Amino acid sequence: MTHAPEPDLKALLDTLLPGDGSWPAAGDVITPEALPEAVHDLARQIAGLSRDARIDAVAAFEATHPAAFGTLYHAVADAYYATPEAARVLHARAAATAPDTSGPQFDKSLLEGVLAGQRGKRRL
Repeated sequence: MTHAPEPDLKALLDTLLPGDGSWPAAGDVITPEALPEAVHDLARQIAGLSRDARIDAVAAFEATHPAAFGTLYHAVADAYYATPEAARVLHARAAATAPDTSGPQFDKSLLEGVLAGQRGKRRL
């Protein structure tokens, strides 16, 4: 069963990924079950703080525990971008910025050559 985050968890998620006009706030789309316990622990540590104090506390945690913060932030970002809401925004933005392949400037044979030769592919 999934449910909305508790207010303190929502506040932390919204501090990390607040959203804007087109992107949803993380606390509105991530379910608590999608997050590791470390995220819940930090939310409990900053419970009840004002927005400014919460931002300062998260920044202090990042400064004093950079590796732990990185792990925590990546877990939140992974959970965020796995949501249908974030996927919709990504798809809409990709569609809006995709190159126009209908005009005379686009030569499909050049693209096919790039794909066939795998030019630009990262080599490890």
